[in-house]
Amino acid sequence: MLTLDNIDLDDLAMALEFQTDYESFWWLDPATGEIGFWSEVVEDDTDESADDLDDRGVIRIDPTPSYEGFAEMESFVASLADPGAVQRLRAALQARHPFRRFKDTLVDFPDLRQQWHTFHDHAMRLRCVQWLVEAGVVDSSAAPGQVHPH
Repeated sequence: MLTLDNIDLDDLAMALEFQTDYESFWWLDPATGEIGFWSEVVEDDTDESADDLDDRGVIRIDPTPSYEGFAEMESFVASLADPGAVQRLRAALQARHPFRRFKDTLVDFPDLRQQWHTFHDHAMRLRCVQWLVEAGVVDSSAAPGQVHPH
């Protein structure tokens, strides 16, 4: 098993948030903690096929479902004290393309925008650690207080 020090959590967070329409995936090597990207469209340095990576024993990193990101935005809005900001952000979440509308609305609230980034970074770290534990790469005892049961 690896420790959290062996894994770039920023790269893992990016992989968990990566959404695409073409054949590609992020992967993690459970022996080394290396995180990489494979795509039919983009050539990488290794020229490995998807089958080669699977044969190597890498774990594919599926993106987080959008409902988890949406719930995160709702939790953030629920934590706010400014009724004007709450009203506008809730309206953004109820509009078409809520992720884009939410981010666009935050532009009008620079302090809240920074708070959102801090909130989101913390949530993503928790999500990364939970993913690593569920994938069997990191033992839950290596990340006390960072893993939440379902």
